Amino acid sequence: MPLIRTRAGINEKLGGPTPAEEKLLAACLAGKPCVLGNEVPPKGTPDPQIHIRADVLRYLITGGCDAHPVADWGVDLRAARITGDLDLKLATAQGVTGLIRCRFDQPIRALQSKLQLFNLNNSVFPALNAQGAKVTGDVFLRNITAEANVTVNGAIIGGQLDCEGARFNATSGTERALNAQGMQVREAFLLSGREHYKRCHRLDRGTGQHSG
Repeated sequence: MPLIRTRAGINEKLGGPTPAEEKLLAACLAGKPCVLGNEVPPKGTPDPQIHIRADVLRYLITGGCDAHPVADWGVDLRAARITGDLDLKLATAQGVTGLIRCRFDQPIRALQSKLQLFNLNNSVFPALNAQGAKVTGDVFLRNITAEANVTVNGAIIGGQLDCEGARFNATSGTERALNAQGMQVREAFLLSGREHYKRCHRLDRGTGQHSG
């Protein structure tokens, strides 16, 4: 994955932004949501009108650059088809990281990341590794679908972790559908009882409250 650090790098390394990325760039500059649709995009070849590449997304999540700074609000993206490896490990996000009703074709890697607020509500992705992440505010995983394991073990969450209605579909090997061992949640860990697990989930040793 080419590491994008400047707005010019999108042109130089990726041949320019997609139409959806143009909208996202403008929205992040203005501090507004970027809404590309009303539903989670389908599988298959992405429509350029909803196609966001992970390296462009990472560039914006981490604050953009001097020539194209992201507003303090951060990234608020809705209904995008996100391709490539979203690698946020050890990264520091600016403002919120909102990726709502999005479809990812690769796992989300947020190992040891530093986030303000992380919202994946209603999104579909292969897996999430947020081991050891530090989140100042809330983490929202409401109604997500994760095809493999979701790992938040050792994460420190200053607000709540909301997993109501989530589908954790890990089925193979030694994967646990949801691994929250050693996680610390300052407010509440929300499970409604409607979550779906295809394999066991490990929640021991966390210090958060479980509310259902």
